[in-house]
Amino acid sequence: MAIQLTVMAIEFGFAGRPTTQIYYKDEIVLGRDSGNDVVLGRPEVSAQHAKLLVKRNGSGSDPVLCVLDLGSTNGTMVESRALEPMEEVPVRANQPIIIGNFLIKSAFVDIDLPEEESQDYSAAEPAPEGNEQQADDSFDVVLEPVQDDRWPDAQAEAAVESIEEGNAAMKLFEEEEIEETAVKRQRTYSGSIWNSKSFSQLASSSRNEQPAEIMPGDTDDSTAPAEPEEVYIEVCESEGEERAESTELTQEPDAAQEAEITFVAGGEDEVISIDFVALQLFNIAGTVKHRDSYLEGVRVAWGEREYITGRDGSFQFSDIEEGTKYALSAEKQGYIIECPEASGEIYSDLNLAFVAQKLLSLGGRVLHRGAPLAGVEIDAGDLGKTFTGADGAYCFPHIVEGTDYLLAARKEGFIFEGEHLHGRIVDQDGEANFTSRRLITVTGRIIHRGQPLAGVEVDGGPIGKTTSGEDGTYRFENVIEGTDYKITVKKAGFALTRKE
Repeated sequence: MAIQLTVMAIEFGFAGRPTTQIYYKDEIVLGRDSGNDVVLGRPEVSAQHAKLLVKRNGSGSDPVLCVLDLGSTNGTMVESRALEPMEEVPVRANQPIIIGNFLIKSAFVDIDLPEEESQDYSAAEPAPEGNEQQADDSFDVVLEPVQDDRWPDAQAEAAVESIEEGNAAMKLFEEEEIEETAVKRQRTYSGSIWNSKSFSQLASSSRNEQPAEIMPGDTDDSTAPAEPEEVYIEVCESEGEERAESTELTQEPDAAQEAEITFVAGGEDEVISIDFVALQLFNIAGTVKHRDSYLEGVRVAWGEREYITGRDGSFQFSDIEEGTKYALSAEKQGYIIECPEASGEIYSDLNLAFVAQKLLSLGGRVLHRGAPLAGVEIDAGDLGKTFTGADGAYCFPHIVEGTDYLLAARKEGFIFEGEHLHGRIVDQDGEANFTSRRLITVTGRIIHRGQPLAGVEVDGGPIGKTTSGEDGTYRFENVIEGTDYKITVKKAGFALTRKE
């Protein structure tokens, strides 16, 4: 049992054609290096990228084909699943394997290698030089194998049938997708092994010519050593059109055509359909301004992508697939930056306008007789509340420029005064300082013959008036320290003097 491996480049504008090759080995290495079993000559493919392995679980059970990523840079996928490095994953027949821009399909085929010729023919043998013809960009591929008398008839028929099945699927694909022209390309086998040759060598022949007529070592001598026979891939025009005459090539196809090879052939009655979904790409651009001036040094971020604005305050994110959800943020120390359209889904190019406002602070100190006063509550309304520290200082940070404020200070036993306790923060940080004065209480007692005298009128002048109570006491509260006052008392029928 052999492995049939088919590779196809999935890239717009590619002019190469699919290639199928059969291997008689349990390990097939794929990668960029020329020493690999399958050479995928593109920069996104690692030197040794992946490996196909045949796992045999015992007698009577079917072998299983697995793919193993060899720690490649850009990874390997089986359909939509990304493989972990060194992870063996079983693959079904013709299940898509993706390496870079290459689509690969594999399957077991019932073409056995005769025991007398059981050697490794996995590497392609060189084709005869000369008789080359430049390939056009579009064509049908028809495989015409030559019967090898050294094969048992049943094996030869199986090989022919397997190749013809691949041809049928390949032709259906090409008829739907490709404008067909006429060229011929060569493929060789040695012994009983089909060896794929790069399409850089092309053979000259017309559809009506028989392969035996142009085989190397053309001879009827049955005793002569057997030369490697040739199988021709004839590329012709669509049905009903004339076939082009072959001419000798003067140069090799370009490197891109040699590297981006292959097609994926399915089994019986299977048609491989490779569809593409197009998504339009858009850009998100914009500017950041502060007071109608462009703001430099703003970090505009979207996920892991970011852009730092220059002197023109501009930014741009390019090649965004349509329908992508986006959420942009902009930040610069000392600013608050906002844009109403900073999030959404993109279906056209966007030009966003971010507006920046400077963040300022409002602070000051509270003093009592020239010394810091701690524990004073400062109330700034919508801006919040705070308390003075041991140094008598307070601060309200991150205030958007243009904000109005009104300050009030409170602490039991004190009264506060100050300047700039209300206003608007515009261009710079605000400062409002307080001075405090202690509030004191003036009190005393009036006695007649050792007993409290109630109803005595006590006049404190600037601090007010009061009357003694049943216990003979009077009280003036919240008298600001430093206030001058004079106490006088009177009650009818009594002469009152101050007790020393």
